[in-house]
Amino acid sequence: MPFELYACGFNAHGQLAGASSEEPPQDLSCVQFMLRANHIRILFAGWADTLLEIDGRLLLRGASTNGQDEILQCDISSPTWRTAFGDHNGVRGLVTEEDDVYLVETAYAGPPTLRKIKSGTQNVSIAGNGKVCEAVGAKSSAQCHILEYPTFAAFSDPLTNSTLRHTLPLTPTALISNETSFTALFHSSPTTPSAVYTWGDPRHTSLGRLPSASQPAASPHPIDHLGGINLRKVCSGGWISAALSDSDDLYIWGGRAGEEHRIQALPDVGSGEVTLVDLQGDDGGMVDVVDVAVGAGHVLLLDGDGSVWGAGRNENGQLDRGAGRQRFLEDWTRLDLNFDQKDKTGAKRKVEGVHCGAWNSFVLVSLC
Repeated sequence: MPFELYACGFNAHGQLAGASSEEPPQDLSCVQFMLRANHIRILFAGWADTLLEIDGRLLLRGASTNGQDEILQCDISSPTWRTAFGDHNGVRGLVTEEDDVYLVETAYAGPPTLRKIKSGTQNVSIAGNGKVCEAVGAKSSAQCHILEYPTFAAFSDPLTNSTLRHTLPLTPTALISNETSFTALFHSSPTTPSAVYTWGDPRHTSLGRLPSASQPAASPHPIDHLGGINLRKVCSGGWISAALSDSDDLYIWGGRAGEEHRIQALPDVGSGEVTLVDLQGDDGGMVDVVDVAVGAGHVLLLDGDGSVWGAGRNENGQLDRGAGRQRFLEDWTRLDLNFDQKDKTGAKRKVEGVHCGAWNSFVLVSLC
C-alpha cells in the first residue's frame, strides 16, 4: 500500500519543499505534497532539517544539504533504525534497534555519511537548551541508566563522562525532550502499568508535576496524574507535552509563564497538573484522538474519523489556514487539508498520522 506525505509551515532551509532553480519559499502556508513511497517514516523534523526513512533509505533534506535531497550513506547493510535525534543545527544522529549510535557527518564534497560511535544505547534526546540524555542498559535488565551531558560535544566525545546519572526502574520505550525538560515513557506489562517520568528545568511548568524535596525537578520522577493509565505515545516540543492512551484519550500539560497566547486546553500555569482533552465533533459529542504531535508551540491531533485538528502558533502556516490565517489558535480547530480525497487512479486517501517539526507540520496519508 503506497503512502503520501504532505507538509506545511516553516521552510526557509528547504526542509519541506527542496531547493530548485529558485530559492525555497520561506513558509508553506497550505499543506503541500512532499513525496510518495511504499514506506514513509519521519525520523526527525527540526528547525533546519527533515530526516525521512523512505523505502529502506534515509533521505535528508534541509540546511545540512542546502535544501537538496541526499541519501545518508551507512557502512552496515539493512539497518533497522529505532530513532533519530538532533537540535537547532539539524539532525545529529540515529540509534539502531541493535542499540548502536551513529552520528551524521556532513562534508563540503559528497553526501552526508553515518559514523558509529558507541553501542549499548537504547535512546538519545537533545533538549532545546543543549543538554543531552542517553538511555543505556541491557534490554533484559530491570533497570536503565539515564546519562546526562551538558552539550552535544560532550556526548559525542568518547573521553568525556556524563555529568549526571539517573537510575530508572525499566528501560523506557521513548525518551524525548522539549526546550528545557526530558520525558521518558515506560510501556505497560502484565505486571506493571504505564508510567511517564519527567525531569529538567521547572521554571516553565513543563514537567506535569510539582517538584518537591523528595522528587526534585532535576531527576526523573513519575507524573502521578498519569499513573495507572496505559499509554502508547508521548510527544513534546517547546514547553508543551502530551500523552495518548490505549483507549484514545489525550492528556496535555506544560506551557510557560508570561506567554502572550496560550492553548485553552493546557492546565493553569504553575499548577503541575495534566489536562484530559475534550475534543468535540460537529454533533457536540466527544471525539477519540488516535494520534498527536507537538511542535515548538503548536499541537496536531488526528481523530478517529480521519480529521486533523490544530491549536497554537501559526505564524508560519504550520496549522494550514491559508493567506488569511490567524497567528495563534487558542482552541482546537479542524484543519482544511487541501488534497483530493482520491488520486488519479481512484485510490482513496486516508490520513494515517500526524507529525510536528518545530515550526512545521506533516500529514501521512495512505492510498487504498
